Amino acid sequence: MGMYTQFEATIRIPVNENTKDLLNYFSIAEFDIPYSSHEFFGCHRYTWLLSGSKLIQEDYNYYTNDDDRILKLEADFKNYSNEIEKFCDFISEFTKDVVIGRSIYEEFEDYTYHFNSRVDIKETVDFEEKL
Repeated sequence: MGMYTQFEATIRIPVNENTKDLLNYFSIAEFDIPYSSHEFFGCHRYTWLLSGSKLIQEDYNYYTNDDDRILKLEADFKNYSNEIEKFCDFISEFTKDVVIGRSIYEEFEDYTYHFNSRVDIKETVDFEEKL
């Protein structure tokens, strides 16, 4: 049957010219059409990861401002093609968040944290509070 990985992410995305198409993609939520040619969208299970996503605008005023949106993802799937790592690489282009999300493999007890590949991770952040 295979082993599953649980992935959780809360990602702050600023609203600007560089992100408007991405935000539209997540608001429409028709993931059967790839957003870009990034290797993440070439993965067989990319839609399984994205199907548990929602774009949030309100009720996050303590965390964001009017020019940001929150992308929340929760998924349980088989990460055979490293979809999680490829998604984190893809979304890193659109956020300055240090921590993208966390995952846990079915047989493990500890989470693996996934970081933004385009931000200096020497910044201090409370991982548990972020997620």
